[in-house]
Amino acid sequence: KRNRYIAFLILILLMAGGLYQLAKPSDGIAIPSVAGMSQSDAQSALYKVGMKTVIALKEYDSSVLPGAVISSSPGGGSHLKPGATVALTISRGAQVTPTPTPTPTPSATSRQIVISSYVGLTSDQAQSELSAAGLSVNQSFAYSESVAIGDVISQFPDGSGPVAAGSRISIVVSQGPASVYIPNIYSLSRIAAITQLENLQLKVVVRKIGNGTRVTSVLPMVGSKVKRGSTVVITLG
Repeated sequence: KRNRYIAFLILILLMAGGLYQLAKPSDGIAIPSVAGMSQSDAQSALYKVGMKTVIALKEYDSSVLPGAVISSSPGGGSHLKPGATVALTISRGAQVTPTPTPTPTPSATSRQIVISSYVGLTSDQAQSELSAAGLSVNQSFAYSESVAIGDVISQFPDGSGPVAAGSRISIVVSQGPASVYIPNIYSLSRIAAITQLENLQLKVVVRKIGNGTRVTSVLPMVGSKVKRGSTVVITLG
């Protein structure tokens, strides 16, 4: 009976030792989960529990922000001895594939368009027909003694040969003569006189005598030839 009691005690001790081994925590320090943390925060968290870190890889990952941790090796929950090294994989963010620049088709770049000369024709006609043909028009202005206002003085290219589709055509449009004659504005009201002179691109200075409302004097005199932009003095009396 005494031997059976001793054997029972030994069995109890063995069972208790086994349970202790099962319940005893694993050796080493538990590694915190650092996935999703910024690189600096992850390294700080691992340093606090006595671990070293190394950046093992940098990979593209559209689901993890650039500079954040994708994973660690060993992963969170594993156990390591103090001073061991944890390898981190850092995200480069989503990989961006550059959009290739489309290559113009040969037909679009080599197509030739026959154009006419618009010299002496209206700028409106030139603009309309050249634009309809797929060409761009650059318009500038100049004075001309021989070409009517609004008509084309010169053109480049001049229409002697075809041009490539999309080419720019430059035209110079007449503003009329550089000089004009001062019209007879005597007895006109102030507004009417100024309007006529400004329509000829002349500057107007108004002088007034008493309560005068009609033009009584014009300098330079009516009929004088002056350049556009010149100053005309009118007196109301």
